[in-house]
Amino acid sequence: MSLAQDIIKEVDAAGGAIVLIGDGVKLESDKGPLPDELIARARANKAGILRALQHPKEPSAWNDNDWRAYFGERAAIREHDAGVPKEDAERLAYEDCISQWLALNLPPPCPQDTCAHCSKPRGDVGTDSVAVLAGRPNEHLWLHHGCHRPFISARRGQAVESLPDFDGQRR
Repeated sequence: MSLAQDIIKEVDAAGGAIVLIGDGVKLESDKGPLPDELIARARANKAGILRALQHPKEPSAWNDNDWRAYFGERAAIREHDAGVPKEDAERLAYEDCISQWLALNLPPPCPQDTCAHCSKPRGDVGTDSVAVLAGRPNEHLWLHHGCHRPFISARRGQAVESLPDFDGQRR
């Protein structure tokens, strides 16, 4: 769970609510004032809270057994139905798992005027940055030309770290 989601839950537990208002958020409470420390943390994390409320992320509900079944199925299809050697079938099944994890765990949204990797201003479209599909309807991320490869590498690293070991296929 992210820091922003933790703060949202703490505000709720304290009898308050964080409400979206246009491009901003407002703290409300029907049960008296919220603790000053909680208000300060909410203010300090306003951008993250705003993203969490605008684009609630449902984490992948797949557990290790689900991933192992998916891996095994993908490898078996290639090996038995397509005649691919076992080692190659498992390598390709591992890549399928990475692709599936990336599809189920979208990158967090970011402001449209910043690079999704380095968070610096995106600059001129085409000259300095390019749009990358983010997996949500009518939404994309912007990446500087030099940030594309490290962004993709970081996302792949997240997938590799999150997936279970598949009979030595972790890379």
